Amino acid sequence: SSTSSMTPDNRTRRIVRIQSLCRSYLAQKHFQQYQKLQKFRSLVFNEIIDTETSYLQGLRDILEVHSKLSKVLTEAEMRSIFSNIHIIYSYNSHYYTQLEQCIKSWSITQKIGELFLQLSDFLKVYTEYCQGYNEGISLLQNVAKRNDVSHVLKDFFSTQRKHPNLGAYLITPVQRIPRYKLLLTELLKYTWESHPDYDDLEKACEKVAGTASYLNLKAKEGENLNKVASIQNNIVGKVSFIAPQRRFVREGVLTEVKASSNDKKKSRYVILFNDLLILCKPRRSFLGKKSINGNGTAQWKFVSQFPIKGTEILNDHDALPFSLEVAGSFEGPLILVAESDKEKSEWRNDLDTLIKEAHDMRIDLDKRKELISRQKAEEAKAIVEQKYAEMRISNRKQTLERTSKPSPKMETRRNDSLIVSEMERELLLSEKLDPNEIIEKQKRHLSTIRKMTPQEKLKNAMTAREDLQRLLAEEGDLIALSNEIKEQKAQHFKETVDKIGAGEKKSYLQLRRSLRGSGVSARSSSGSQVATPGLAAGSGIGSVLGSVSGSDSASTIGPSS
Repeated sequence: SSTSSMTPDNRTRRIVRIQSLCRSYLAQKHFQQYQKLQKFRSLVFNEIIDTETSYLQGLRDILEVHSKLSKVLTEAEMRSIFSNIHIIYSYNSHYYTQLEQCIKSWSITQKIGELFLQLSDFLKVYTEYCQGYNEGISLLQNVAKRNDVSHVLKDFFSTQRKHPNLGAYLITPVQRIPRYKLLLTELLKYTWESHPDYDDLEKACEKVAGTASYLNLKAKEGENLNKVASIQNNIVGKVSFIAPQRRFVREGVLTEVKASSNDKKKSRYVILFNDLLILCKPRRSFLGKKSINGNGTAQWKFVSQFPIKGTEILNDHDALPFSLEVAGSFEGPLILVAESDKEKSEWRNDLDTLIKEAHDMRIDLDKRKELISRQKAEEAKAIVEQKYAEMRISNRKQTLERTSKPSPKMETRRNDSLIVSEMERELLLSEKLDPNEIIEKQKRHLSTIRKMTPQEKLKNAMTAREDLQRLLAEEGDLIALSNEIKEQKAQHFKETVDKIGAGEKKSYLQLRRSLRGSGVSARSSSGSQVATPGLAAGSGIGSVLGSVSGSDSASTIGPSS
């Protein structure tokens, strides 16, 4: 009742007030949402700054080692190990300076996507570094065994460093681009679409993602190579495990049991690669204590190794819990005992997977060998057939050159006769002339031909041949058309004869039967002819039928008078 008593002005004011409150509430809610997103944007940007600072410090350490190793290594070795690390450091230093300027003027509308777009155009330098990374790490492991190089590295890492070895430093550029991708994705997640930086961030994410996937794969390969190198450094013995396709899978301490030695148990450090199973034992010092590296890791002594190819896992050993019995190309079964059922299951699953991969790889390799052999056989067959065909063609050409080599005079006469015969045929087909006129024309043509050069004669002969072929084709078409017209006329005549003659033949046969029945002769006694009803005067059909059917000469039916 109170609403109905309100005036129109009061109702309008109330509606406007409600709309204003709604807009104010929505604006406040959007502002709070933007504040929350901006807070997260600031946190992500600070993460970018912090990680970039740490990354640049690592690059400075690499350059420091570079300057020291350059005194003991050759230029080619330095280029293989460190690649273009100077270029990467130079650009990232410039990039870090621009990031610092952005954080000084940080605001809710701050744009940093343009910096990442510039960085994405520079990623090809990182790609070049990653392509030579594996080769550089392998070379580093070899030269690190030299006394002068090991002395430089030991002196550098004697102080507190971020990473324990040079390999861990060298992999940081490989890992940096995937890190950029994660940070950019996170920054784009907290940037709303109406933000001025949204489009640049989206484009930068797309550009970095393509390179990051490749570099991420290279980073995993590098981490695996570093792990293999680290294991190699901790194992004492004249054996090398570093190989391009070798992949680290698992390591741990298991107990080896040999049935042939009265179940004597020995602790073994077991390392599982994708193609190799390695057993080591603890290295003891002179006092019987375990030997420790400078970085605090234990040292091991190599005992034996077993290839995964041709290996199989036998049934679990009943007398030993948590045990695995492995058989292969080595002598006797290998029994390894784990500390728990979970650890045993993990080792067994990894071994099963690797054995299956080795089996599948061997099958694929056999198929590939067979395919390559078949392709090479087909290529060899094609080459032999081609050479044989070329030899036959060459022999044929030589035979023709030896046996059929006419003189220029004979060639001229042959061309003249060919031209004359073609012209004569053309004249006979095109127009019916008097033989004397044909002879005169031939003489005129011969006089013209003799004045021509051999090239002109050959060209004239070819033209005459083409004209003759065209005329013969036209003549054949005319003959075919004439035969077709004749067939159509014959068919039309036959249909007309059948249509007209059917009725006349019937009338004639009826008249003849009636005359024979009444005994009336075909001619009267006075010699006058009897008209045959139903036959028109001069009818060819009637006369034909009369001549065929009237075998008696006295009964001849002719045309009416």
